[in-house]
Amino acid sequence: MTENGHLVGIKMHPTENESGLLLGERQLKMGINIFHTTIGHPGEKFLRQTAQFLNIELIGKLNVCKDCAIGKARQKNLNKENKNKSSIAGEQIYLDISSIQQTSFGGAQYWLLIVDESTKMKWSYFLKQQSELYNTFIEFYKN
Repeated sequence: MTENGHLVGIKMHPTENESGLLLGERQLKMGINIFHTTIGHPGEKFLRQTAQFLNIELIGKLNVCKDCAIGKARQKNLNKENKNKSSIAGEQIYLDISSIQQTSFGGAQYWLLIVDESTKMKWSYFLKQQSELYNTFIEFYKN
């Protein structure tokens, strides 16, 4: 019993894995690359420790994993400074839309920020749906 209700636990003893092979007393043999993919692409040290804990004999050599390489790849740096800055008001305008944590009293769930690059003027709008972005921006631009 806790302050918020009941906490229930179950102690389970696995007897079969998905392929129907027995665990526990017998030692399961599994390809290291299949096991690597099955348990979510961990590093080799953790992979071998997990296999030892589960009494699984790993077979083969761990190959370079394409999915792991993509996950660890570093993206190209973006320029933080615009070299083609605008000096004319309204020539370059930036938009940013994001959700807000709680629905406003008016029912808005999104916040739109419009920034003019040359003047640094900012306009803020609250939207009920993301689909309102187009009409809101067109009305802003007409004025």
